[in-house]
Amino acid sequence: MSNFGQGSRTAVRLAEKLAALAVVVRSLKPVYDSGAGDKELRRLIETLLGAAIWYLPQPRELWTGKISVNALASLPDGKLSRDHNIPRKIAGARLLQLSLDQLSQESLMLMYQQNLGTFNLVTKQENRKLMPFQRAEVYQTTEAAYLRAGIELVSAQDNPLVVSALFGKAGMKSKTAPMQ
Repeated sequence: MSNFGQGSRTAVRLAEKLAALAVVVRSLKPVYDSGAGDKELRRLIETLLGAAIWYLPQPRELWTGKISVNALASLPDGKLSRDHNIPRKIAGARLLQLSLDQLSQESLMLMYQQNLGTFNLVTKQENRKLMPFQRAEVYQTTEAAYLRAGIELVSAQDNPLVVSALFGKAGMKSKTAPMQ
């Protein structure tokens, strides 16, 4: 939690939600594991957990500092989307692969900070272009998905236009960040 300003409102909310998510994953894991032959049941549980991850707070610290060339060109008026480095359904499946003793708030916080919660900034159109390459059946890596979708990322960590337009003083306010 140190990356999110320990004791900040966002850090506290995130810690509470990850503790709840750990309980949910521990509860669903036996059902998921026993349904090994039922692909639809397993997919449903993966989707549910992936959606839960999507609704977790996404502080600025989770931004990789990368933005697509098209998204950068659309500033300051374009609408950008946060694209998670790990697709939601795959993130849900990864949680279910953990052993029960790995399912703590602390371990989930570390996973969330290191990969499950990290995101790049892309245009809404690029986000849709990425979807076919982020499906569990074809997903290999984040880099491969972007390459296959024809999306080039550039570093914008220190670009004042990007930082100001997206985060301002209060941080990104929504899942899709309108440029002001």
